Amino acid sequence: MLSIELPEDVSNRLELLSLSTGRTMQFYIKEALLEYLEEVEITYDEEERVNEEHDCIFDELNHEYGNENGLS
Repeated sequence: MLSIELPEDVSNRLELLSLSTGRTMQFYIKEALLEYLEEVEITYDEEERVNEEHDCIFDELNHEYGNENGLS
C-alpha cells in the first residue's frame, strides 16, 4: 500500500472530480500515475536512443579523423 499527502487544493479538485463523475479518487490517482510513468519511460527511452546515436557518430568521427590528428 502506498500513502501520499496531496496539497489541499489538489485534494479538493480530485474530490470534486470524483463526486462529479462517480469514480473513486483512487481511480484518478492511478490513471494519472500510469500516464505520467508512460511519458517518463518514453522520454527516457528517447534520451537513451539519442545518446547511443551520439556515441556512434563520435566513434565514427574519431575513427575517421582521430587517427589523422593523433587522437585515439
